Amino acid sequence: MNVENTVRQVLLLWPSISPNRFSVMEHLFLTIGNGYEWKDGELVELGDQRGFKNRVPTVEEAIVSNIEDDLLSDLTFEAVRLYMTCGKFKSPREGYMEEMRFKVEYMKEEIGLILRIEERMQDMSLPKFEKYPKYMEHYHNFDIPYPMMTICQYSKLCNLPFDIKPDWLQAAREMYEFLLAHPEGYEEGHDLDFIEWLPKIRTRLEILESGRQNMSPAKWLYRLEAEDPKNGLWYNSSNEYVWGCRDCAGDAKNLPMGPDKRYHIDGRNWFSSCSRKEDLLHWYSKEDAKWLLEHGFVFTRYLALDYHEFELETVFLKETAVEREVIDFMNLFEENRYENNMESEKAEGS
Repeated sequence: MNVENTVRQVLLLWPSISPNRFSVMEHLFLTIGNGYEWKDGELVELGDQRGFKNRVPTVEEAIVSNIEDDLLSDLTFEAVRLYMTCGKFKSPREGYMEEMRFKVEYMKEEIGLILRIEERMQDMSLPKFEKYPKYMEHYHNFDIPYPMMTICQYSKLCNLPFDIKPDWLQAAREMYEFLLAHPEGYEEGHDLDFIEWLPKIRTRLEILESGRQNMSPAKWLYRLEAEDPKNGLWYNSSNEYVWGCRDCAGDAKNLPMGPDKRYHIDGRNWFSSCSRKEDLLHWYSKEDAKWLLEHGFVFTRYLALDYHEFELETVFLKETAVEREVIDFMNLFEENRYENNMESEKAEGS
């Protein structure tokens, strides 16, 4: 379904946990394990949405569906739980009657929210649940759901597909702009996650909005680089020749890394890398790697969007890379040694 129908469906079927448009957008784009996956450029719900999969219920259908769902829940179980945990009811029956009163008030509020569907469709504000309604006071262990925004590599906003449909791309931009404007909504302790991911999301949005989604697919590329951008193997981030590996114990310092036009295509700074992590073994020995790791260098991989492939080298743009990770290069030597031993054993067996 398109964005508007998806938001409307959730607001109608789950009014108590989705009070407004923001709460649905937050659930769709940020919450991991939310039951939605990207498919053919849209976020598609994997369940049946109470029998309304791929269809928006009418207001009347939504009211009936919510009342049925509320009434079919196990009131006896809830009453006993209240009686045992709250310590304020003399008997399970008293808890049962309290639960019935709660459900009546709860259903009245849900119906009110459903009837205000058009207002809620436009409301992109942080819901305020600091004080629960009076009829919920006997539930002593509720978690306050907002502010609670978190983000990670599995959030749908961090994984926008190249075939994303225009309305979903616009919705992703809407969510991104909201996150920029409302840092007070970040869950405590997650500020650094947003600082890390928002620039990557902005880059992906700009690429998709520019109509470049039909270019080469994203590709993992592997390279060695200095932890401090002022340093470098040969050149630093300002393109100044620093020859940081001149004291390297192995042969890396002797690699031919003079000026080359491939690093300045279209007047931009392109960075050297390998298309396969195993190709790093061609350029760096184990002796090189140990020295470099001890002197402020790290082996990394970038998920690149703009790159040009040459023999034994691929150059790419860091500014459009979607992701960067540090890798354990020393394990490559162990993996390579194991593979070589296996090949030798096969050759001897034949």
